[in-house]
Amino acid sequence: MKDLQRAAALGSYDTSLEMRLARKDLEAGNPEGAVAAWKQAIRANASDPAPRHALLKYLIEQNRFQEAYDLTNDSLKHLPKDSNLLVDRGILAAQLNHPEDALQSWKNAISVDHAQMNAYLYLAGELQRESKPSEAIPYYISFLEVVSKASLNDRPPARTIIVAALKLAECQMQTSHLEPALKAYQLAAKIAAETNETKLESLASIDEAALQASMGNVSGALHLYQHALKLDATSGDRHAEAADWYAYAMFLRDAKFPSRLAYACLLKSESLMKSQNAPELQTVSQARLDAEKNMESKQRKASALQPAELRHNLQPAIEEALSLTR
Repeated sequence: MKDLQRAAALGSYDTSLEMRLARKDLEAGNPEGAVAAWKQAIRANASDPAPRHALLKYLIEQNRFQEAYDLTNDSLKHLPKDSNLLVDRGILAAQLNHPEDALQSWKNAISVDHAQMNAYLYLAGELQRESKPSEAIPYYISFLEVVSKASLNDRPPARTIIVAALKLAECQMQTSHLEPALKAYQLAAKIAAETNETKLESLASIDEAALQASMGNVSGALHLYQHALKLDATSGDRHAEAADWYAYAMFLRDAKFPSRLAYACLLKSESLMKSQNAPELQTVSQARLDAEKNMESKQRKASALQPAELRHNLQPAIEEALSLTR
């Protein structure tokens, strides 16, 4: 360690040496020494991203966000057209509750590099968080367009792309762009199916099903709900499965399918909710009680299954609900 320090004193502008010194300081339990070495390396060669990345990583890990933000500002004086640095600055500005500064940094990153995927995504996310869906939409679309043109090795993880498509659909729903929202849900489901993201495929299917139902496409919605529930059965996410059975029950009720099938779906949802101690259990239980009272108040037919019979032998009704057609 002393040899490295002597060498650094003699050749204070050797970036690689300062990086080695920083690593040794960290190993020796001297993080502030490492910080000093990284800063010296940055001063030695501001265009070398390695010491800046190392220092930023350390400061962020230590929740020293203001120092990290100041570092990006200082670095941009030397590298004003570094799009990655502009993206980092935006992230830190958002962390420090400077949303306008964050948005401008990401816009600057895009002006420097029109293929800067992360900048589009962060911009869209921040605008959506600020309840500005109409402004977020073009950035989500641009992100997806840039991704589609990128090589497979340069694309972000499939999960990131799927979530972006789902958020785009959400914004389009909020602005009453229903047909584009359908396409966004379908894109999300397609990518999820191709990449074995079962939970996200189910989520996309459920959301599209609700939209199809609201647009009067009962047949399309029916298929999507059933598809989502079949995916849920293999995903292991019992809470999501319970929520989807509840959504399906409400759909069957509203679409005037047999009340016993909607009731059976509520029983299934309630059972799963109880096993997960889910906070939505009270809502589901109340819906089940309401359905029960409604069934019991109707004139009984000799062949009609009543609530007690369904509770005793639920599976046949569940299978029928999963194979319904219209």
